[in-house]
Amino acid sequence: YIFSSTVHHFLRLHRITKQPAGHALLIGNPEARNLAKLVAFHSECEIFTPSITKNYRVGDWKADLKKVLSRVGLLSVPTIFFCADYEMTISASNIPFYEDLNSLVQSGMVANLFVGEDRRLITNSADNSQIRGGDKVSHEHVFEKFVQNIKQNLKVVLSLKRNGSVLRSLIR
Repeated sequence: YIFSSTVHHFLRLHRITKQPAGHALLIGNPEARNLAKLVAFHSECEIFTPSITKNYRVGDWKADLKKVLSRVGLLSVPTIFFCADYEMTISASNIPFYEDLNSLVQSGMVANLFVGEDRRLITNSADNSQIRGGDKVSHEHVFEKFVQNIKQNLKVVLSLKRNGSVLRSLIR
């Protein structure tokens, strides 16, 4: 039974992540991280999991987001972004983590993540073959293509415990 259940969950997660804008919310699966790694390997994707420690702050979160989104948006690298609630305890200080994940799922971008110099670096470092397509285009068009690459290539997989306080807090 355990093996068939695992295969069933693997196939479901694989099917979801192969769809355009295929994001997944896994509730109550203790092997979610291993499933995400297996799906990433089978799909020839990279997997990114923030290295959350007890001193992890919103600034670290934003830096991790910039790193993974830059790679996905500029190089079109298919990536599964995996986050689990047992890594982040719910409190007033980390509510932005879940809001940012929601924004990623909804629009492909986190508001005000790439502003000013960061945005100029993105538009200036865009590889002609990946983003610009060889044509002379505006910085706004380059950034729109950057966001489109993120929408196509980033899959967010969020794992929550079935009876955890995080799920209860997020539902309210």
